[in-house]
Amino acid sequence: MKILLLLLACVVTSYAQESKGSLGKVGSSVITSQTTKDVASPTPPASPDYASYNKNPTFKRPRILAKPDAEYTEEARRNSVRGQVLLRVLLAETGEVTRIRVVQGLPFGLTERAIAAARQLKFEPAELEGKKVAYPVALVYNFRPH
Repeated sequence: MKILLLLLACVVTSYAQESKGSLGKVGSSVITSQTTKDVASPTPPASPDYASYNKNPTFKRPRILAKPDAEYTEEARRNSVRGQVLLRVLLAETGEVTRIRVVQGLPFGLTERAIAAARQLKFEPAELEGKKVAYPVALVYNFRPH
């Protein structure tokens, strides 16, 4: 068995070296180094310094117009779960809630319900120098069984 595998490996190597087709080119170091350069990811753009926005006199904070309540789940009610879900979200200049990050969650589907409610948030985007800009905020959803 070992001799058969060794013989097969020699045939493939010999064919790759003699062939002017694609098999010989794929194994070349030139192609490999070019592939590495092509695959390298560009550095991501730096995120804005949101803290500096507050120092600018033209800055206007986003204004929440409607914050829907997060519905309590039956499973959480059966287990008498209470507490807060704290989310960090980015209120985009487009009027959408993006980049939702859970800072503090709750079990039995309450965190998911808070995220769903946060996605329904209605707001006027923040403004800086007359242009709409994205701005991060914390959202708190309180859950208490009734």
